[in-house]
Amino acid sequence: MDEKQYNKNITKIAKLMSLESKINIVGSAKIKRSIYYSDYESFSTVKGKNEKMIYNHFKSVFDIIGNSENTIITDFKLGEFKDKALRWDYEAIKRRENNGITFEQALKQKSMIQMDVVTLLNGRFIEL
Repeated sequence: MDEKQYNKNITKIAKLMSLESKINIVGSAKIKRSIYYSDYESFSTVKGKNEKMIYNHFKSVFDIIGNSENTIITDFKLGEFKDKALRWDYEAIKRRENNGITFEQALKQKSMIQMDVVTLLNGRFIEL
């Protein structure tokens, strides 16, 4: 996130969500001439992290954002169930199970992890 200056709250949330220390913003928010975007997309490839570390990271993200006044997790997808993305809420994260699939089993499936977070910033809703 060094090419373009982003609001410190956006940077803080993006770093919280990421399993990696470097944040890679992609999409419209990365375009320097754009000033009225409301959607930040970050992408990273995660290597060298074990299942317990990944679980603890995302549980922590749910805990922190769950206690936030202006920020919510609107969607968290990990793995698949019946050929559809498996969506996790906080209760499923705490149980480490969703539709009979454990968090660890979902991690082993070849799929992307996607988390959508919405925050209220300066009177505007921003999605990360």
